[in-house]
Amino acid sequence: MITCGSRSAQLPLRIPDLTEEKILAGLTEIKPSAFQKSSWIREIIIPEGYTKIGERVFFKCINVVNVTLPSTMKHIGHQAFEGCRKLQNINLDHVEIFGQESFKNCGKLSTLNLTRAVTIGAAAFNRCYQARIVSNSNRVDIGVERGGVERDGVERDGVERGEVDENVLVVNPKLSFVKTIGRNAFMGSRGGNRKIIYFRDLKSLGSNAFTHSDVYGINCKECCNLINIGIGAFAFSKLRRFVFPERNKIKVLRQEVFKYCDLKTVTLPRGMQEIERYAFYCCKDLETVTLPRGVQEIQKCAFYCCKVFWNRGLYPRVKKDRCEL
Repeated sequence: MITCGSRSAQLPLRIPDLTEEKILAGLTEIKPSAFQKSSWIREIIIPEGYTKIGERVFFKCINVVNVTLPSTMKHIGHQAFEGCRKLQNINLDHVEIFGQESFKNCGKLSTLNLTRAVTIGAAAFNRCYQARIVSNSNRVDIGVERGGVERDGVERDGVERGEVDENVLVVNPKLSFVKTIGRNAFMGSRGGNRKIIYFRDLKSLGSNAFTHSDVYGINCKECCNLINIGIGAFAFSKLRRFVFPERNKIKVLRQEVFKYCDLKTVTLPRGMQEIERYAFYCCKDLETVTLPRGVQEIQKCAFYCCKVFWNRGLYPRVKKDRCEL
C-alpha cells in the first residue's frame, strides 16, 4: 500500500519500505507507469532498498518539486521523470544508468551530480535549461580549489590559475565512470556556470549530445576506447576547449561536430584520417589547428569562416584541393 497525504494538500508521496523477502527475491523496482500523470504529487520519498525506477513511473507529474532517492538507486528508466516541469531537486549521486528521455523537459532541474553515471541515454537531460553539473564538495578527490589548481597542486589542461571559481566543475578522471552518452543527452543545458569535464572511460558520444549547451571544456585524454563522436555533438555550444584521446581510435571527425563553437585552438590526434564537411564551421575564434600527418581528406567547408592559422607546408599529404578555408 502506498501511503501519502491528502491529494488536495499535496503532501509527500512515500513509497513503502521493502520487506526482506522482496529484497532477497530481487523485487526492488518501482513498476512502469505506476504514478504517471499524477498531478497531486509534490514530493517523492523513496526508501532504501529500491534499485530501479521503471519506465514512465513519474511521467508528467507536473507538480513534483523535490525527489529523495536512496543510496541503493542505480537505474532510472526511460521517461521516468519526463515532463516534470517543476522538478528542482533530486539526488542522483548513486545512479549509474539513465534511460532515454529520463529527465527530458525538466526545465527547472537545477543540479546534476553524475559522478557515478555509466550510461546516459538519448535525450536524458534534453531541455533541462537550468541544469548544471556539480560534484559533491565533501569528496576529497573531486573538485577544484580556488585558483584553478587541484588538491594535488597540479594545474589541469585548459584551467588557468586564477581563472576558475567554486562553481566550475572538474571531475577527476579516477571518478569519471561514464561510458556512453546518447544523442541529445544534454541538448540545451545552460546552467550558467562554466564546466570543464574530465572523462576516463567514455566510449561513445552521441549526435547533438551537447548542442546549444554552455559546456565550457571536455577532456578525453584518457579515453583510450572512445571510437565515436556523433554528428553535431557540440554544435552551437559554448565549448572553448576539447582534448582528444591520447591513444586515439577516432578516424573520422563527423560533420558539424564543432559547428559555431568558441574553440580557439585544436590539436587533432594521430590516427585521424578524415574531417567531414562543416566540422568547424563558423568557429570564428579558432586561430590554430594542428593536424597529424595521417590526415588524408578535409571535406568542403570544414573550416569555413574560421580565423584559423594554417601552415600548408607542414602537411603535404592533405588533399588541399578538397579543403575550403
